Amino acid sequence: MTARMVGFPRRVWLRLHAKSTSLVVLTLVTAALAALLAATTPESEFTRLDSRVFVLAVGVPIILAGRLISEDFRGGMIQLWIQRTTDPVGFYLTRLGEALVGGAIFIILAALIEMGLFLAFSDSAIADRLVELPSLLLLAACVSIVGFGLTAWLNHGTAIAMLAVYITGYIERDFLIPGGPFGGWTPVLRALSFPLSALRDIDSMVAGEGALEPWVSLARIAWFAILWLAVGVVGIRWSLRAGRLAKAQAP
Repeated sequence: MTARMVGFPRRVWLRLHAKSTSLVVLTLVTAALAALLAATTPESEFTRLDSRVFVLAVGVPIILAGRLISEDFRGGMIQLWIQRTTDPVGFYLTRLGEALVGGAIFIILAALIEMGLFLAFSDSAIADRLVELPSLLLLAACVSIVGFGLTAWLNHGTAIAMLAVYITGYIERDFLIPGGPFGGWTPVLRALSFPLSALRDIDSMVAGEGALEPWVSLARIAWFAILWLAVGVVGIRWSLRAGRLAKAQAP
């Protein structure tokens, strides 16, 4: 147990190190955009989840979790599971944990840098900028779990698919409303879409701007996470027994 506990932080570091170039480029682009917009755009025109930092909350999970499982199929590492008794589901869930922890650490550090650049051009208090972090970390976790689910099934195009799932949150926010164009399908579609409105509720609650109880929103986020974890687990089991395993073994 102790060896595993020591090994986990090391694997988190190795995952961040392996993606360091992409993460640094993303951070520099985000920071530059933040400084430019902070100097030219009134803060009142942006909500917290539409701020510049959200690029990190979506981009970092795509970098860290976008090939979480599929890279083993493409690189031939999946053959090891034929020879080892380790449960592949547990292994890839551990990998997801590494991506979640590594992403959270990176987002916190990069967001603090971004906020510092923003404050250099603004009179806002640091506390006003830090309240967005809980919802941003939840957003990043949701995107990472979507990546876990998709990469269990797809060998290519996972990043685009992750963005497509994320965009369903905007569709849910603008169209999946009572009396909307989808009628009786609205509750079902809301349950399957990215929980962006629930994340906004959490964001408002942390900022002290909403009187809603957080439990409904947290339950919605938990349901979304469980759904995509299940998609990933089923995908891993299926991939090892048929379909992608056969393709991986093919010359």
